[in-house]
Amino acid sequence: MGARDYGVASAGERLDKLRWTHFVPRQLDHIDVWADANRVLPKETSAEHGHFRTDRTPYARQILRDLSDDSPCEDVVLCCATQLVKSETGLNWLGWIIDQNPGPVMIVQATVENGKRYVHQRINPMIRNCPSLRSKVKEARSRDSANTTFMKQFPGGFLVITGANSGAGLASMPARFLHFDERDDYPDDVDGQGEPTKIARSRQDTFRRRKRLTSSAPKRAKGDSRIVKEFEAGTRFYYHVRCPHCTHQQRLIFERLKRVSDDAAAYACSSCSALIAEHHKEALLAGGEWVAEAPLAKVRSYHLNSLYSPLGWLSWSALLAEYEEAVQAVERGDDELLRTFVNLRQALAYEERNDKVDKDELSKRAEAYPLRRIPRGGLVLIAGVDTQDNRFEIVVYAYGEDEECWVVDYTVLFGDLAQPDVWTKLDGYLQTRFPHEDGQTLGIEAAVMDTQGHFTHEVYNFCRYRRRMFAIRGVSRPNLPIKGRSSMVDVNYRGKIIKSGARLWQVGVDRAKDLLHNRLRIAQPGPGFIHVSNELPEPFFGGMASEQRVRKKTAHGFRHVWEPKPETPRNEPWDCSVYALFGAQALDLHKYTPAMWQRLRDRVAPVQGNMFTPSIEPPSANAAEVTEQRVVQTPAPARRARTQSPGRAKRPPAAGW
Repeated sequence: MGARDYGVASAGERLDKLRWTHFVPRQLDHIDVWADANRVLPKETSAEHGHFRTDRTPYARQILRDLSDDSPCEDVVLCCATQLVKSETGLNWLGWIIDQNPGPVMIVQATVENGKRYVHQRINPMIRNCPSLRSKVKEARSRDSANTTFMKQFPGGFLVITGANSGAGLASMPARFLHFDERDDYPDDVDGQGEPTKIARSRQDTFRRRKRLTSSAPKRAKGDSRIVKEFEAGTRFYYHVRCPHCTHQQRLIFERLKRVSDDAAAYACSSCSALIAEHHKEALLAGGEWVAEAPLAKVRSYHLNSLYSPLGWLSWSALLAEYEEAVQAVERGDDELLRTFVNLRQALAYEERNDKVDKDELSKRAEAYPLRRIPRGGLVLIAGVDTQDNRFEIVVYAYGEDEECWVVDYTVLFGDLAQPDVWTKLDGYLQTRFPHEDGQTLGIEAAVMDTQGHFTHEVYNFCRYRRRMFAIRGVSRPNLPIKGRSSMVDVNYRGKIIKSGARLWQVGVDRAKDLLHNRLRIAQPGPGFIHVSNELPEPFFGGMASEQRVRKKTAHGFRHVWEPKPETPRNEPWDCSVYALFGAQALDLHKYTPAMWQRLRDRVAPVQGNMFTPSIEPPSANAAEVTEQRVVQTPAPARRARTQSPGRAKRPPAAGW
């Protein structure tokens, strides 16, 4: 009897469970409640692994509520600094969909490769560490077409991960839920079909209770950033906190962050000007609230900068140190760090400048030092060589500490590049030793030569076996560094790469020209300053001012590019300066420590006075005379070895110079 009663009770419990699971509508949890109960942060990708706590980032709660099912909101836009809430907001929303509100989901990354990385680093670890998800999503298997890297099926729905650069992927399936991640990295047109978000949005037309999340940090110039435009078109929510001294409610802006000691920073209240210490941050965030500037807008848009990073993450002191480092780089003419800080820390679009170099202003700042003689600050010589059909144009720079540099020579070697004579002239010129003000002589440490044009093969032959001779190709591409990748260009008869053959380097010309342009705007000699001699000919100044930075529509959207000015002289001196800047990067001069520069100065300074030093005549200005003079060189005194970069091992002698 007892056994029979137990069986009846067990069967009844099973029926009740089936009825409540499949037939009785259940109340869905809010996403933040679900995340606190179910999310477990994996150790391999989280600094604070373990159970997820929304209270750690309390400003995320309202964003997650807008994505929950009971919210009438359809569009959520998150313009946010890095390492705050973007990724976890998307993951919490995805986990909640799989577990409680299943339906077709599409996550759009910038590229298909980024989508693959996102799956392996974010989605798969989340599923493995959450029991409620692990039982519903199977492990990806190559033979199981329903569950692969880019597609995952779960009861009641499926997930597709694609790239904004794939028109076929964006139009491959209907989707109730859409997540546009890193929006500013998307192209403006994909496969000629139009803007990628519009293609994906059309896949939601048949769903009534649809949702969209668009998240990114600004990564484009002011006026071009898509995430900033979408944020400004929405409610424009800013997180306001109360001052612990006067209870004034305010949003945190970077301009009010103050340095109070070498390792501490505080925030100055906008009302009472009292300093808010960083240990107040936890209470500030917990008691904060979102305030909208346009509350009636249909799109719910949110903005967060790195000042809201929780206690124990990015500190105010570290944030201020990043800004101070960026300001120091701007003083040297490099605004790349400041652009990164404004975009990724302040979550603002960086304002680009369309100004240009004026040749008259450049010639006015020319200094009275002789060409072909190295001023006292110059320690490392680098040559940029531009290849034309009937000549070589060469600009030699002397680099010193903090990347301050001097134009030492500007030479044109005429000749038919199809004949060996002009190449012999070039080889002789690159072996020239230039006299230094301190009495020593210096040779060219590195030469950078352009391969574009009609004599690419000859350039490879010339650079192949010469030490520190870089064959380069300029590439105009967003975010490409000045010193890009290199590739081997020589192959044998079997088509295999010859490791000892010629190597071709990519040069990010956009970033190099930005840096040169900024350095030419520096007013006073010092770090990054470019010195020019008043002995330089007029074509040099015209060539340095031959291009301008303009805003132009490209395949990747509107961006700032360098274009020749109308009716201007040729730009060879400008290009040679770009190549010389690459040479400085290739030698890692920007990484030299003060001690390394001091060792170079010690080698340049004469061991004894100049009384017994043989006089060395500077090279002639005439290119033909220069070559004949430089091929037969005066040997330097035995005690004065050729200056080399510190810390570099000696290499066996190579062909040429």
